[in-house]
Amino acid sequence: MERRRQLLQSAVSWRPGDLSLLMTLGLTYTGIQKDEKDGADERLRWFQAAAAAAPSNVSARINLGIALQTKGQVDEAIACYKKALELDPKNANAYSNPGLGLYVKDQVDGAIASYQKAIELDPKNANTYFKLGLALSDKGQWDEAIACYKKAIGLDPKDSKAQRSLGLALSGKGQLDEAIACLKKAIELDPKYVIAHYELGGALRAKGQVDEAIACYKKALEIVSKDASAHTNVGLVLAHRGQLD
Repeated sequence: MERRRQLLQSAVSWRPGDLSLLMTLGLTYTGIQKDEKDGADERLRWFQAAAAAAPSNVSARINLGIALQTKGQVDEAIACYKKALELDPKNANAYSNPGLGLYVKDQVDGAIASYQKAIELDPKNANTYFKLGLALSDKGQWDEAIACYKKAIGLDPKDSKAQRSLGLALSGKGQLDEAIACLKKAIELDPKYVIAHYELGGALRAKGQVDEAIACYKKALEIVSKDASAHTNVGLVLAHRGQLD
């Protein structure tokens, strides 16, 4: 990857206003590098250059918004998405991404409206249904959230996050058997999904299946030994069983 970036940067030095080169460089940084801060900074740098080189390019504006959001500059990110919408009012991504920004700012109703508009424009985007489900869950609208997660899973059956969130929503409605099945599916799709192991333990514990719950918490600890919540819950379950030592 480093060699590719060097080649791209060399090309940019010869063609500094080349949108394609600037966008490609930005996309080589996820913001999750060995040094995460540097990755996010570089991503932002190249998308700022892309937006400056082509102010009317919608993709450059959206990617700049994502880069700003990764840096925690949510207001600036939302402004980028709004500019993208001015340029292309029918761009589903320009509605979906500001929805996430609004959700981060606890403007949940605004986020829901933005996701719904994105779905209206692009009804086949699994990730937008997933994000809408999260916002609806935050408002305690479990039935609507469950419908969104199921739609997301129908479009992307390998989405472990949607499976886990569906399990939580079902648990919120007291449907523990169905919740356990979903959490197990999430773990099947991603065996190292720590939070899913932990939450499966909670659901099993609520069902009185204590040994199985302990096994889930211990599995979470095998993956991340410093998970304080998993240590605490193993301790609570053992204490409840009288194994005080």
